[in-house]
Amino acid sequence: MNTIFAMPGSRRFAVALIAAIPLLAAWAAWSSLRLARLEAEVAALREQVPQAPRAVAARGSETTTPVEDVPAIAAREESGAGQPAGPAAPALQTPPNTPPPPAKPRSPERVLTDLFRALAESEAGQALGQMGGKSRAAGLFGTLISEFGFNEAERDYFLTVAGQQLGADDKLWRDLLAAETRADRLAVLDKHEADAKQLDSDLKTFFNNAEDNQRYHDAELRVAETEQINGLRGAMANANAALTPDQEARLADILHEARIQSGIDQRWKGRGVLDQLERPGMADRLRADWNQMQAGMSAQLTETLDPAQLEVFQRQQHQAFEGLLGGVRFAEAALRTGND
Repeated sequence: MNTIFAMPGSRRFAVALIAAIPLLAAWAAWSSLRLARLEAEVAALREQVPQAPRAVAARGSETTTPVEDVPAIAAREESGAGQPAGPAAPALQTPPNTPPPPAKPRSPERVLTDLFRALAESEAGQALGQMGGKSRAAGLFGTLISEFGFNEAERDYFLTVAGQQLGADDKLWRDLLAAETRADRLAVLDKHEADAKQLDSDLKTFFNNAEDNQRYHDAELRVAETEQINGLRGAMANANAALTPDQEARLADILHEARIQSGIDQRWKGRGVLDQLERPGMADRLRADWNQMQAGMSAQLTETLDPAQLEVFQRQQHQAFEGLLGGVRFAEAALRTGND
């Protein structure tokens, strides 16, 4: 549903990040406490292990049985008391106390990827994600919701499912980055596709009307452009270069046409994501794809926007690209010391 090339807007990202900070702090504190308790239990067990031979020796002194004969006694007891004893079992050798092999180094990006995935999969993280998805869906599909005339229960259900669709691609990137092997990544993709089909089916059943379902589907296909126009609207107004309704509609068409004709969605969504993650040079490919898309709509933009508006648009596009590039570089760093 959502695409990597949608421009979510810095304010929405900042709000989500700020909202996540208390949950991250609480989760980290809880994890640290559990880790400390586990370490204490392991330390206690290590203290008990060396005591075992001394305890056996103490018990053996009461029966004048040498400590080194204990394994042979154990072997005879397993074969049955009073049975003729066979050859004594060889004495068990205590394995040397060798330290475990050093852990594979992990980049800060990889650690953060695992942390955010753990948060997202926690009960609090899922609640936060659902709340954010519903809020985003309400902003994008508010006009449709009014036209459909949903009651409160219908509105809540629609926002829940639509919000899950909006967050599906973000979840795919997160899960693919966290997967350890290619088999794991393929399983993630299979689940992503199955979930997408289920959500589509749920909404089709919910609408129970082909026309309403198609209207929603048409709006869904233009989420990337709708979010870009929403972000541009405020920036243009702040620069005293507000867009007219006709300009907004034309600009949305130009953006949508450029995205589809450039083939960017096929290369950076769904199974295209796996191909990107498995090949080096992801940031360079992003830059090339972005530049190709920008070049494809350059002439139409000049015809649609005046110079002041075009300057604001290009500045917003540059900021969007830098945000995407930062995310891709983060993914590359996480993969370098994360997955095999």
